[in-house]
Amino acid sequence: FLLEVLGVGNEVIWEFKAKYGVNSISIKDDVVVLGCGGGYTYALNLNTGRVIWEFKAKDWVMSTSIKEDVVVLGCKEGYTYALNLNTGRVIWEF
Repeated sequence: FLLEVLGVGNEVIWEFKAKYGVNSISIKDDVVVLGCGGGYTYALNLNTGRVIWEFKAKDWVMSTSIKEDVVVLGCKEGYTYALNLNTGRVIWEF
């Protein structure tokens, strides 16, 4: 799956190729979080598209939400994760 971020004149600013389709996008400040199929979650720099971190959940990530510096992931089979926005480290899961 190819994600493109376009500028004012529709020029491509950056591209990112995810391993699976993107199901959810959340943005906080300069960080874009993509929840994808296959259990993948990516945090990207909004300005450059550079990968900050990658996380692999047990199942497809269907929703992402950001509160302060915590990313919450809702997954297809009912798994839920809280990750640190800056590092991608798991804070808790159930």
